[in-house]
Amino acid sequence: MSSHVLRDRVLAVATAVAVCCAAPAAAQVSGGTPPPPGRPDLEPARIAGELVVGAYAGIGGYFAGRFLADEAFRLIPTAHERTREDAAFVVGVLGAGFATAAGVTAIGNVGDQTGSFQASLIGTGAGVLAGVFINQLIYGHARLPRGRESSRIRWLEASLEALLPSIGATIGFNSSRRFK
Repeated sequence: MSSHVLRDRVLAVATAVAVCCAAPAAAQVSGGTPPPPGRPDLEPARIAGELVVGAYAGIGGYFAGRFLADEAFRLIPTAHERTREDAAFVVGVLGAGFATAAGVTAIGNVGDQTGSFQASLIGTGAGVLAGVFINQLIYGHARLPRGRESSRIRWLEASLEALLPSIGATIGFNSSRRFK
């Protein structure tokens, strides 16, 4: 056995002994059980739940925000139709962003783990920007030609674009994840 391997094994055993000895002392000082060391492991089921809930919450948030803005602007008699439509779109997008981040954070905070809503919100924004970039890269400012093949490509691109905010929020949340 080489000296490097022996040294690494001795360090590993010494670290394990130190952790085992320090844990009861920390529990006595704090009056409870100590939190597990390090970051929680990634759980595929939790990540899948964050992605799905974030995506559907974003869709619901978009329609809810759009509806609320549209109804609010109907109360203003001098509001132009175009202004009302633009405001409804912007509030819908903002509602989708907040709902996506909130959905991901809600699923991520289940159990003994927690993370940052702000990190989820930043990830959502990054996902939106990535979607806009992909849309511009594929289509630019040109209108789509009508046809069966272009509608399939547009559907696939729109599906990816809808998932990107949820993917970004999941990455953002999990980068800030820790034990409660």
